[in-house]
Amino acid sequence: MAAIMMDDVNMDGSNPGEVTLPIINRPSTSMKRPKLKKINSISFEEQCSYLKHIPQRVFPK
Repeated sequence: MAAIMMDDVNMDGSNPGEVTLPIINRPSTSMKRPKLKKINSISFEEQCSYLKHIPQRVFPK
């Protein structure tokens, strides 16, 4: 079954691939806008607590 699905995607990969990309981009842009508003509504303490975890993971002391 998996091999058959892969063959179908490869045969018609050019057409569905071009169609799926704009469909994926449209909801992503609409989803990013409410996320930005939610980030602005987050309290300053929550932002600091979130930012403190990033340097510890990226630059461990």
